[in-house]
Amino acid sequence: MNGIESKIRGMSDNAFANHVITERMRQGVFRMWRCQKPGTWVYGFDITTIPGSLIITGDLGGMIVSRHYDMLPWCRGSVDSTDYFAGMVSGDFKTTEFSRDKLRMWIEERLGEMDEDDELYEKMDHIHQWEMENNGEDWFYRELEEAWDISNPPDWRDWTPGFIWKRDAIRWFVTNHSEPEIVCE
Repeated sequence: MNGIESKIRGMSDNAFANHVITERMRQGVFRMWRCQKPGTWVYGFDITTIPGSLIITGDLGGMIVSRHYDMLPWCRGSVDSTDYFAGMVSGDFKTTEFSRDKLRMWIEERLGEMDEDDELYEKMDHIHQWEMENNGEDWFYRELEEAWDISNPPDWRDWTPGFIWKRDAIRWFVTNHSEPEIVCE
């Protein structure tokens, strides 16, 4: 688990600690549950399943995950594999974003390995000190291209907090709710 995942896991465990699950609809694989702390909608969310998809909506926003006819058993087995789970999220939902923190750590690691008299060291140090907040992901990749093997560029992306919150809400739900799998006829 990386930094954002650990931080949100602690926050979500606390936010969902007093939630209860209320079944709102059941017609085969068409199901809906409300998950909330009694008396408040803060961090409340609904889980809805339809054939092949699980939909989360509510105070956390909305997201669709699609993979298997009955999504609950699939989610129980997959929700802790962030990469795999993210790959099943509807394409219009952003699961990753450029992370200046990951870029900072990458530059600091490279600077620690380099000779201070190196021209590339000076360029990277200047970027680290002065350019971190003023430029976008594409600019950094262009400017720092000479600092890595072109066949293996660094990944300065991280999970979006919104994705991790929703994934943790689904994790909480499938951990606290059980029922047999519905098999496609």
